[in-house]
Amino acid sequence: MKNLAFIFAPAVLSASAMAAQPKVVNTQFTTEPAGAGLTAIVARLQRSGQPLWLGYEVPALARTRFGCSNFGDASQSEDGCCGEYQLEAPRSGITAWDGAATRDREPPPANMYVLLRLDHGAIVKVRPANPGCQANAGGIPFTWLTGVQPEDSIAFLATLAAVPEATQDKRVTEDALVTLAMHAGPAATSALASLAESSNPPRLREKSAFWLGAQRGHEGYLALEHLLSKEQD
Repeated sequence: MKNLAFIFAPAVLSASAMAAQPKVVNTQFTTEPAGAGLTAIVARLQRSGQPLWLGYEVPALARTRFGCSNFGDASQSEDGCCGEYQLEAPRSGITAWDGAATRDREPPPANMYVLLRLDHGAIVKVRPANPGCQANAGGIPFTWLTGVQPEDSIAFLATLAAVPEATQDKRVTEDALVTLAMHAGPAATSALASLAESSNPPRLREKSAFWLGAQRGHEGYLALEHLLSKEQD
Protein backbone atom coordinates (compact mmCIF):
# COMPACT_ATOMS: atom_id res chain seq x y z
CA MET A 1 0.00 0.00 0.00
CA LYS A 2 2.86 2.39 0.78
CA ASN A 3 4.33 1.66 -2.64
CA LEU A 4 1.01 2.48 -4.29
CA ALA A 5 0.80 5.73 -2.36
CA PHE A 6 4.31 6.61 -3.53
CA ILE A 7 3.35 5.93 -7.16
CA PHE A 8 0.13 7.95 -7.12
CA ALA A 9 1.41 10.91 -5.08
CA PRO A 10 3.06 12.74 -8.03
CA ALA A 11 -0.14 12.42 -10.06
CA VAL A 12 -2.19 13.86 -7.22
CA LEU A 13 0.23 16.75 -6.78
CA SER A 14 0.21 17.46 -10.52
CA ALA A 15 -3.59 17.48 -10.62
CA SER A 16 -3.66 19.87 -7.66
CA ALA A 17 -1.23 22.20 -9.40
CA MET A 18 -3.33 22.22 -12.57
CA ALA A 19 -6.48 22.95 -10.55
CA ALA A 20 -5.01 26.04 -8.86
CA GLN A 21 -6.51 29.36 -9.94
CA PRO A 22 -4.25 32.14 -11.21
CA LYS A 23 -3.59 35.30 -9.22
CA VAL A 24 -5.37 38.04 -11.16
CA VAL A 25 -6.01 41.55 -9.79
CA ASN A 26 -7.96 44.57 -11.05
CA THR A 27 -10.65 42.42 -12.63
CA GLN A 28 -13.99 40.70 -12.19
CA PHE A 29 -12.81 37.09 -11.90
CA THR A 30 -14.99 34.09 -12.78
CA THR A 31 -14.36 30.40 -13.41
CA GLU A 32 -16.03 28.03 -15.83
CA PRO A 33 -15.55 24.32 -16.63
CA ALA A 34 -14.38 23.55 -20.15
CA GLY A 35 -16.63 20.54 -20.57
CA ALA A 36 -18.25 21.97 -23.72
CA GLY A 37 -14.86 22.15 -25.43
CA LEU A 38 -12.53 25.11 -25.87
CA THR A 39 -13.68 26.04 -29.37
CA ALA A 40 -17.36 26.09 -28.39
CA ILE A 41 -16.71 28.13 -25.24
CA VAL A 42 -14.59 30.73 -27.03
CA ALA A 43 -17.17 31.03 -29.84
CA ARG A 44 -19.93 31.64 -27.28
CA LEU A 45 -17.92 34.29 -25.47
CA GLN A 46 -16.99 35.96 -28.77
CA ARG A 47 -20.66 36.36 -29.63
CA SER A 48 -21.11 38.61 -26.60
CA GLY A 49 -18.76 41.13 -28.19
CA GLN A 50 -17.55 42.20 -24.75
CA PRO A 51 -13.89 42.73 -23.79
CA LEU A 52 -12.62 39.72 -21.85
CA TRP A 53 -9.46 37.89 -20.81
CA LEU A 54 -9.77 34.12 -20.99
CA GLY A 55 -7.20 31.75 -19.52
CA TYR A 56 -6.43 28.10 -18.84
CA GLU A 57 -3.50 25.87 -17.91
CA VAL A 58 -1.85 23.08 -19.90
CA PRO A 59 1.42 21.08 -19.72
CA ALA A 60 4.42 22.88 -21.21
CA LEU A 61 7.22 21.48 -23.33
CA ALA A 62 10.17 20.51 -21.14
CA ARG A 63 12.54 22.81 -23.05
CA THR A 64 10.28 25.84 -22.56
CA ARG A 65 11.29 28.64 -20.24
CA PHE A 66 9.77 32.05 -19.74
CA GLY A 67 11.85 35.20 -19.91
CA CYS A 68 11.03 38.72 -18.76
CA SER A 69 10.18 41.32 -21.40
CA ASN A 70 9.09 44.95 -21.07
CA PHE A 71 9.22 44.97 -17.29
CA GLY A 72 11.63 47.89 -17.04
CA ASP A 73 14.31 47.04 -14.48
CA ALA A 74 12.41 44.03 -13.12
CA SER A 75 14.46 40.87 -12.86
CA GLN A 76 13.30 37.29 -12.89
CA SER A 77 12.81 35.92 -9.37
CA GLU A 78 13.30 32.38 -8.14
CA ASP A 79 9.74 31.42 -9.03
CA GLY A 80 10.25 32.59 -12.63
CA CYS A 81 8.01 35.65 -12.25
CA CYS A 82 8.95 39.15 -13.34
CA GLY A 83 6.81 41.17 -11.00
CA GLU A 84 3.22 41.86 -11.90
CA TYR A 85 2.23 40.84 -15.43
CA GLN A 86 0.42 43.80 -17.03
CA LEU A 87 -2.05 42.12 -19.40
CA GLU A 88 -3.27 45.35 -20.97
CA ALA A 89 0.20 46.72 -21.79
CA PRO A 90 0.75 46.70 -25.57
CA ARG A 91 3.45 44.02 -25.70
CA SER A 92 4.62 43.48 -22.13
CA GLY A 93 4.52 40.04 -20.66
CA ILE A 94 6.32 36.76 -20.48
CA THR A 95 7.81 35.27 -23.60
CA ALA A 96 9.19 31.88 -24.53
CA TRP A 97 12.90 31.25 -24.78
CA ASP A 98 15.17 28.22 -24.80
CA GLY A 99 16.87 28.00 -21.40
CA ALA A 100 19.64 25.59 -22.42
CA ALA A 101 22.29 27.90 -20.99
CA THR A 102 20.59 27.99 -17.58
CA ARG A 103 19.03 24.53 -17.50
CA ASP A 104 21.23 23.46 -14.60
CA ARG A 105 20.33 26.53 -12.56
CA GLU A 106 16.57 26.06 -12.28
CA PRO A 107 14.01 23.57 -13.63
CA PRO A 108 11.58 24.70 -16.33
CA PRO A 109 7.89 24.96 -15.38
CA ALA A 110 5.82 21.80 -15.84
CA ASN A 111 2.79 23.79 -17.01
CA MET A 112 1.96 27.14 -18.56
CA TYR A 113 -0.96 29.51 -18.75
CA VAL A 114 -2.55 30.29 -22.12
CA LEU A 115 -4.24 33.71 -22.09
CA LEU A 116 -6.60 34.99 -24.78
CA ARG A 117 -7.89 38.57 -25.12
CA LEU A 118 -11.33 38.91 -26.70
CA ASP A 119 -12.77 42.20 -27.95
CA HIS A 120 -15.71 42.97 -30.26
CA GLY A 121 -16.04 39.31 -31.13
CA ALA A 122 -12.41 38.84 -32.14
CA ILE A 123 -9.35 37.32 -30.48
CA VAL A 124 -6.86 40.19 -30.40
CA LYS A 125 -4.08 38.75 -28.22
CA VAL A 126 -2.66 35.33 -27.38
CA ARG A 127 -0.19 35.10 -24.50
CA PRO A 128 1.71 32.19 -22.94
CA ALA A 129 2.57 32.92 -19.31
CA ASN A 130 4.45 31.43 -16.39
CA PRO A 131 2.00 29.75 -13.97
CA GLY A 132 1.81 31.29 -10.52
CA CYS A 133 2.74 34.85 -11.54
CA GLN A 134 0.32 37.61 -10.58
CA ALA A 135 -1.46 39.28 -13.50
CA ASN A 136 -3.14 42.69 -13.64
CA ALA A 137 -6.09 42.60 -16.05
CA GLY A 138 -6.40 46.38 -16.27
CA GLY A 139 -10.07 46.39 -15.29
CA ILE A 140 -11.06 43.86 -17.97
CA PRO A 141 -13.15 40.84 -16.80
CA PHE A 142 -11.21 37.57 -16.59
CA THR A 143 -12.66 34.07 -17.02
CA TRP A 144 -10.58 31.06 -15.98
CA LEU A 145 -11.40 27.75 -17.69
CA THR A 146 -10.86 24.52 -15.77
CA GLY A 147 -10.28 21.11 -17.27
CA VAL A 148 -9.03 22.19 -20.71
CA GLN A 149 -7.46 19.18 -22.43
CA PRO A 150 -4.02 19.76 -24.03
CA GLU A 151 -5.16 18.27 -27.36
CA ASP A 152 -8.14 20.62 -27.36
CA SER A 153 -5.85 23.61 -26.81
CA ILE A 154 -3.50 22.47 -29.59
CA ALA A 155 -6.36 22.03 -32.07
CA PHE A 156 -7.84 25.43 -31.14
CA LEU A 157 -4.54 27.30 -31.51
CA ALA A 158 -3.74 25.56 -34.80
CA THR A 159 -7.11 26.64 -36.16
CA LEU A 160 -6.54 30.19 -34.90
CA ALA A 161 -3.09 30.33 -36.52
CA ALA A 162 -4.62 29.26 -39.85
CA VAL A 163 -7.11 32.16 -39.95
CA PRO A 164 -6.24 34.29 -43.01
CA GLU A 165 -4.19 37.33 -42.05
CA ALA A 166 -6.51 39.48 -44.16
CA THR A 167 -9.10 38.98 -41.40
CA GLN A 168 -6.75 38.73 -38.39
CA ASP A 169 -3.82 40.70 -37.01
CA LYS A 170 -0.61 38.88 -37.95
CA ARG A 171 0.54 39.23 -34.33
CA VAL A 172 -2.33 36.96 -33.30
CA THR A 173 -1.20 34.37 -35.85
CA GLU A 174 2.40 34.54 -34.68
CA ASP A 175 1.51 34.42 -30.99
CA ALA A 176 -0.81 31.47 -31.58
CA LEU A 177 2.06 29.63 -33.26
CA VAL A 178 4.60 30.28 -30.50
CA THR A 179 2.08 29.28 -27.82
CA LEU A 180 1.24 26.13 -29.78
CA ALA A 181 4.95 25.32 -30.07
CA MET A 182 5.31 25.47 -26.27
CA HIS A 183 2.73 22.72 -25.64
CA ALA A 184 3.97 19.37 -24.40
CA GLY A 185 3.28 16.24 -26.45
CA PRO A 186 3.71 15.10 -30.06
CA ALA A 187 0.32 16.50 -31.09
CA ALA A 188 1.81 20.01 -31.10
CA THR A 189 4.60 18.91 -33.45
CA SER A 190 2.05 17.30 -35.76
CA ALA A 191 -0.07 20.46 -35.77
CA LEU A 192 2.90 22.68 -36.68
CA ALA A 193 3.96 20.23 -39.41
CA SER A 194 0.44 20.34 -40.85
CA LEU A 195 0.50 24.15 -40.87
CA ALA A 196 3.85 24.05 -42.70
CA GLU A 197 2.40 21.92 -45.52
CA SER A 198 2.38 23.30 -49.08
CA SER A 199 -1.40 23.77 -49.06
CA ASN A 200 -1.05 26.72 -46.65
CA PRO A 201 0.00 30.34 -47.35
CA PRO A 202 3.78 30.91 -47.57
CA ARG A 203 4.03 33.14 -44.50
CA LEU A 204 2.16 30.63 -42.32
CA ARG A 205 4.36 27.84 -43.66
CA GLU A 206 7.51 29.85 -42.91
CA LYS A 207 6.53 30.66 -39.33
CA SER A 208 5.35 27.11 -38.60
CA ALA A 209 8.57 25.62 -39.98
CA PHE A 210 10.59 28.06 -37.87
CA TRP A 211 8.92 26.92 -34.64
CA LEU A 212 9.30 23.28 -35.61
CA GLY A 213 13.05 23.80 -35.72
CA ALA A 214 13.36 26.27 -32.86
CA GLN A 215 11.20 24.61 -30.23
CA ARG A 216 10.27 21.01 -31.05
CA GLY A 217 13.64 19.29 -30.71
CA HIS A 218 14.36 16.04 -32.55
CA GLU A 219 10.66 15.53 -33.39
CA GLY A 220 10.66 18.92 -35.08
CA TYR A 221 13.83 18.06 -37.01
CA LEU A 222 12.25 14.87 -38.33
CA ALA A 223 9.10 16.78 -39.32
CA LEU A 224 11.18 19.36 -41.20
CA GLU A 225 13.18 16.62 -42.91
CA HIS A 226 9.94 15.04 -44.10
CA LEU A 227 8.61 18.37 -45.37
CA LEU A 228 11.80 19.08 -47.28
CA SER A 229 11.74 15.65 -48.91
CA LYS A 230 8.56 16.59 -50.80
CA GLU A 231 9.01 20.35 -51.10
CA GLN A 232 8.61 21.75 -54.62
CA ASP A 233 9.18 25.42 -53.81
